[in-house]
Amino acid sequence: PICRKPYAGGAVVPNGIGRMGGVTVEFSDYVFIGNAVYAHARLLRVHRTPVGGATAIIASGVNNPSGVYADADYAYWLAAGITGGQVFRAQHDGTQPLAILNVPGFAFDIVVDGQTVWVTDSRRGEVLSVRRDGTQASVVAQGVDRPTDIEVLGQDVCFAVEAQGAMGKVHCMRPNGTMGRDVITGLSSPRAIHLDAGFVYVVEGTSTARLLRAPL
Repeated sequence: PICRKPYAGGAVVPNGIGRMGGVTVEFSDYVFIGNAVYAHARLLRVHRTPVGGATAIIASGVNNPSGVYADADYAYWLAAGITGGQVFRAQHDGTQPLAILNVPGFAFDIVVDGQTVWVTDSRRGEVLSVRRDGTQASVVAQGVDRPTDIEVLGQDVCFAVEAQGAMGKVHCMRPNGTMGRDVITGLSSPRAIHLDAGFVYVVEGTSTARLLRAPL
């Protein structure tokens, strides 16, 4: 389940959806969920108010949905696949779906900032960008040892690098790929990152997790 916690306690929004392949609450009216249940994989849209409100399937038959994002105009999702993936964009109700980017390896995570969509390809070790309309696709970072979670804040594009052993890190760069720098190093299995107010936050570990913070 997904739990929403507005102030105290929590509410399941919704329950019984199976294995999730990403979630976003960026758009004010809905929660979007990648429901990765093998042959029945789909993208769900859940009304945030009332809590546990109506659930709608806005895309079905998705090939391993590995990441979901939404802005005020569209919902976006990754179909990771086995030998390559795609990035899709659609209206919030699932209409007018459009494939805007082919990802040669494994599409792991997605974030949208303004008119630009960012995607990590964990198999090929690349970070890709594309305009929301599917134009101006480019590789902005390559040779990365398994990039996973990605976030954008202003002029900082940061992503987790899940390298072997305790060689994981959080790497940040400018949107054009320049001024790259390691912000946090020595991580074991960095799982998720978040950027806020000049800091980067990262969850590290599996059985024993830690939350770390560092200035950008």
